[in-house]
Amino acid sequence: MKRLIGMLCLGLVWATTPGCNAPAPTARSFSYLRLPSASKAQAFDAASQAMRERFRITRSDPAAGVIISAPDETTEAVSSGRLGDAVGVPRRIRKIATTRVTGSDTSAAVWCKVVVQQYETDERHLFEQERSLDDLPTATAADRGGATTPEQNAIWRTRQRDKNTERAILRTIAEIIDHTRKTDRKEGAS
Repeated sequence: MKRLIGMLCLGLVWATTPGCNAPAPTARSFSYLRLPSASKAQAFDAASQAMRERFRITRSDPAAGVIISAPDETTEAVSSGRLGDAVGVPRRIRKIATTRVTGSDTSAAVWCKVVVQQYETDERHLFEQERSLDDLPTATAADRGGATTPEQNAIWRTRQRDKNTERAILRTIAEIIDHTRKTDRKEGAS
């Protein structure tokens, strides 16, 4: 009995212990830039500047080294294998950029990911009844999205990463760091 209570307490402590908000970035999930002679603070400042050139920032946390953009929404024709795509029906697309800066006072690394998502709320609701196992209209108002806003009911499917934009942001960060170094050398020589 004591063993069961001990395991239950251990499980309760484990379940209530806060964990990480997001997994650590990897080279498979983010584009990566290594800055061996820049500090984490310098890299974060450069990343903030590079991100602000392309996106509107919603979260910028220097202590955590995280910069997240607001969704940048456009309407464009995409090729996702649907009939409407063959005739050029425009779809709602949005991009969300995330940059993470890791490192120390002597070196830093910048991780960047730009996710492209497609709006699929209408398509999902169109065939929702067809996919259900029940033909009776038993859905409640909450099940049908009642008393909520369209933003809360929106369904966005991640389609791909925009690696060209990721690389452009990382190139801009490297250019900003190089420009800062050259400026510091000129000021030091004066």
